[in-house]
Amino acid sequence: MAKEYSKKNLPTMRDILEDVMLRNVFTEFMEQELAVENFLFFLDAENYKKCTDQRERSEMFHYIYDRYLNQGAEYEMYIADQRKKDLESHVNNPGPDAFVDLQVDVWVVLTTECLPRFLKCDLFLNFLDNKPDSPRTARRRVKLEDFFGEEVKGSLTKVEVVKLIRVKAYEKNAKRRAKRLRSLANESTAGGATLRSFTENTVMRSPRVKKSHR
Repeated sequence: MAKEYSKKNLPTMRDILEDVMLRNVFTEFMEQELAVENFLFFLDAENYKKCTDQRERSEMFHYIYDRYLNQGAEYEMYIADQRKKDLESHVNNPGPDAFVDLQVDVWVVLTTECLPRFLKCDLFLNFLDNKPDSPRTARRRVKLEDFFGEEVKGSLTKVEVVKLIRVKAYEKNAKRRAKRLRSLANESTAGGATLRSFTENTVMRSPRVKKSHR
């Protein structure tokens, strides 16, 4: 089930890897940061680890090496000399973990440097504002709009829904209290006028009491 994100429920780096739309936005952000090669390498290295056929693994190894690590490569990465030497030792017989150490280095950069900036950038904020509802969220929104009788905007994570219900319940109770107060005020005004009228009529119509003479 797809996760719902908001400014209070931010995605992790793992969420970005698993959400296609979010991954595309992050890729665009990394392009703006002039560091997209790190993210693309990480994605390719993840696919490399899934290779089970040795021939396919060898082809994938050389594809990644030529794309990111060779001098003048399309997405050349600048890595420590020792890392490059370690990778060169796998050229003839690459194993499934050939890129793991370099992946760890890249992961640290992605999670500690790139992700915090991404979560504050306009690309991500616009993504949150314009992301279409999932089927589950769409059904939830329809139910809430039917219940409250008005349009419900914004993200509908569990936290946001609870907050919305509390706000709407408070507004509804406030309207009910205001209506009750007006009703009491009207009753009080009407009651005061009736009492005055009753008093005046009673005084006017009360028979005089004759004084007794001894």
